[in-house]
Amino acid sequence: MIRRELELVISSKLFKKKAIILVGAPQVGKTTLLRGLFQNRTDALWLNADELYVQTLFSTLSASRLKAILGEKRSFLLMKHNGLRASAYD
Repeated sequence: MIRRELELVISSKLFKKKAIILVGAPQVGKTTLLRGLFQNRTDALWLNADELYVQTLFSTLSASRLKAILGEKRSFLLMKHNGLRASAYD
């Protein structure tokens, strides 16, 4: 992956207990960028928001339920492939 300026900006903002929302047109590299940033991390949970069970999960999510889902993971990435969003929460 070619290192891009956006990768440096996002990586400097990770793990500060804030949401990072990456928005863009289809096929511009949002998922590739996030995979590159999290490729060596075992403490990240990837979720596909196009899946019905993930949509259902987030429609009734509470803070305690989210903590139970995350377990020991420090971050979760919620990907929506048929739309424009790719989000990283840490």
